Amino acid sequence: MKLNEFCKINLTCEKIFIVPTKSIGMQIVNKMARDGNPAINLKIATLKGLAFEICEEYIEKNRIMIVDSIIGSNLMIGILKKLSKEEDEFFFKQSLIDSTTAEEVYKAIMELKYAGIEEFPKIKNLDMIYKAYGEELKDLNAMDHCDVIIKASLLEDLNTYKNNQIVVASNIELNYAEESLFEKLTDNNFVKIDMPVKTLEGHPRNYYFKDFVDEGILKNKNFCFYNKYGTKEEIGYIIEDMKQKLIPADEIVIAYTNNNYADLINIEFEKNNLPITFGDGLGIDNSSVYRFISTIFNWVNRYYSVTELRPIFVNGDIKTNFPASDLYDELMSLKIVYDRDNYFRKLYLDGVFPLEFNNYSEYRKMELIYLQEFFGDIFDAIPNENSFDFSKYIFKLSNIIEKYVKNINKYDGAAKNVVLETLNQISNIKMEVNVNEYMDMISSYILKNRILRSQPQPGMVFATNFRNAGYTGRKHLYLIEMDSDSISNKVIESPILLDMFKKRLSGNLKYARENYNSKKYKIKELLTADFESISIGYSNFDTVEVKGKSPSQVYTELMETYKTNREKPIYEEKYTILGRDLVKSGSALETISGCVRKAYFAYKMGIKAIEPKETLIEYWLDPLERGSLVHEILNRYFNLERGDRTDKVLNEILEDACTRARENKASILDDVYLKEKVKLLEICNGMIETSHIDDEWEVLVNELSFGMDKDNKTFGILPCVKINILDLELPVIGAIDRVDLNRNTKELRIIDYKTGNKSNFEKLLRLKTKKQIIDENGKTKEIDEFDYSKTRKMQYYIYKKVLERIIEIHPIYRDYKISSFSYIFEDSSIDIRFDGDFIKVIENRISDLLNIDVLAEQKNAVYDPDDRDTCMYCDYSPICMVDTDENHEEVKIG
Repeated sequence: MKLNEFCKINLTCEKIFIVPTKSIGMQIVNKMARDGNPAINLKIATLKGLAFEICEEYIEKNRIMIVDSIIGSNLMIGILKKLSKEEDEFFFKQSLIDSTTAEEVYKAIMELKYAGIEEFPKIKNLDMIYKAYGEELKDLNAMDHCDVIIKASLLEDLNTYKNNQIVVASNIELNYAEESLFEKLTDNNFVKIDMPVKTLEGHPRNYYFKDFVDEGILKNKNFCFYNKYGTKEEIGYIIEDMKQKLIPADEIVIAYTNNNYADLINIEFEKNNLPITFGDGLGIDNSSVYRFISTIFNWVNRYYSVTELRPIFVNGDIKTNFPASDLYDELMSLKIVYDRDNYFRKLYLDGVFPLEFNNYSEYRKMELIYLQEFFGDIFDAIPNENSFDFSKYIFKLSNIIEKYVKNINKYDGAAKNVVLETLNQISNIKMEVNVNEYMDMISSYILKNRILRSQPQPGMVFATNFRNAGYTGRKHLYLIEMDSDSISNKVIESPILLDMFKKRLSGNLKYARENYNSKKYKIKELLTADFESISIGYSNFDTVEVKGKSPSQVYTELMETYKTNREKPIYEEKYTILGRDLVKSGSALETISGCVRKAYFAYKMGIKAIEPKETLIEYWLDPLERGSLVHEILNRYFNLERGDRTDKVLNEILEDACTRARENKASILDDVYLKEKVKLLEICNGMIETSHIDDEWEVLVNELSFGMDKDNKTFGILPCVKINILDLELPVIGAIDRVDLNRNTKELRIIDYKTGNKSNFEKLLRLKTKKQIIDENGKTKEIDEFDYSKTRKMQYYIYKKVLERIIEIHPIYRDYKISSFSYIFEDSSIDIRFDGDFIKVIENRISDLLNIDVLAEQKNAVYDPDDRDTCMYCDYSPICMVDTDENHEEVKIG
């Protein structure tokens, strides 16, 4: 029967609802409550959880240690090492025993125990290992999870639970050990509950109950299939879809195939200020506390290299009264480099600072005192022994976490509390470990945690693992991450128990192929829930992992069967995309002139560039930052009256700009900083000298901004400028570096500062050749001739059109002519005259770009790693790299 019907009939009775997972049970009960149905005296439990509850008094009374998978794997390392020394013919040799091997062996042992295998096989000495494992548990007075389930079926306390009304989910799955407990708990006296998802034919292993429904239940579902480029875009599709369709947040459930996906969903929903909760919670690995612990552990593993500590200073994870970047600068200046002893020597951890310490500034003294205390505490909390008791350093680790780790937000605070609670729980583990085993165990225990778990909440989207998503009672399902990586149909057998061995041992053991088939079945089972709409997507390209992804076989099968409402592919041969379809702004026009494929990725497919993850301390400014500083310095310089523009003033402006820029950097070495300052001064002096060559010109306005709410000299605040290019109207937002006024004529010229290489820039701007002419004296001489018919730069033309629109309503300058555009480099310039012939060439070039067949041209643009101007530093080169690998007939771009 239905759970709500059962609860009404047995309103006041003590009831136990046995479910596949606790999350599933809670979702069903919460849905009942929202619908106004009571659930009085109803306990929700998994059979495993119930076993622990039955054994609780027994475990506490006998002070039994509970061994989970992490402790078990670590016990297994010791067992394998011991047996390899004692037995000459032992399968696992000493040199091959590590944490990975131990984990796989432990999984095999537990699989055999859960399957009820009494006589363990001699294959790979599993019988010998199991015997040693049993003896180890006995010595430790310990039980593993399987032992708890078996013990629960033997205890008298079980009778207390048998007096309850037992109700069981119709799609419960039980292993052999659980099935034995279930039979003793119920004596076949139970009620089977009809679940919101339906049991289908085709499950790789039978459920405990075998009531299947016809797959025709899926026939009338409203399916939509889509694919997006990158996980960010896949989540973005959901956000846009719910906004466009005005779907209430609490009618949406997002199902993912991997719990790590929850963190990515959370990031995108936070950025869009959308409310969401997570049934399985969020991972802990992005928190300040885990960054702190993993950074310290990496630091130890890498010989205490100072650079390994950079993340906790750069990210501001530690509590300090100083800017964390200053502390890191101080640490770098000590030149410790690596090695534990160097910290003791340079920071005087064994004693007081030397006499020269008194000559330091008060600020530096306080920094050094902080670093001395910080590293003193860290070294005290980190083992430096070959072998020690696991619990010895746990309390000290908890202390430094409480003392130094900062809670940056709610997520960090929750993570920190869970980490401290976890450390407290494992502080009573008694076993001998080495440093690496200790750090691996700590990391494993911490990463097991999920934080900020929640049931579906009113007014909030709900995201959860696909195995639990069908029980919310919500109307709209988004099933995501259905790519071949997440739902792989590759059969990967256990390296310890191959399928051929399993067949000989017992029919209760699962085969490798069943892992995929089970996941595939669970997805189909999810779709039977009562959803009004189901959207299924996969990430077809991931710019972070730099590889192409194909849809999973499950996605393909579902799409072929239920392809009503399928979203049209982004690209099909019958569609035509012209350049004008992509050009919606001035920057888009310049992008398409540089590379059609880049414009296609950016403006049609909507792929965004990857943010750089790391800044090297050996560098201060990247090219973009250097350019911005030069622009700022020159704008401030040319804003002065001509008589005030002196070398001294330039130096003062540069010093002020560099000082403020340095404050935003986590760490800059002094010699790098000083060298960069000298270079900036050389660039600015060169550009100023170039500008002074033309005496008939004077500066009218610097940094003429439009659409940026800035009050410009002479022109005031200017809105976004709409310019007409051929038959297109394009909005343009930005700033012109400088506009000059001719003293003698009604002419204006546009100036743009360039800090890059002039030769490289000119290659993109125009084709330069030599032409011989005869001068007025009858002599032959060579002159430069320029061809702009294939130009890949449009800035000069766009800014000309912008300035024309700005001055056309100005009472003084509306009659002025914009005669030229000059790119100013450090030691020279490129000057362009806006005569009639030149404008005609440029407009013909633009016409060709607007009418270009984008789909055809972008296919011909193949990645050339040696092309510095187009490919080498392009944001989209990871995509083109993949295409190049798959297509051997390469055609160079341009």
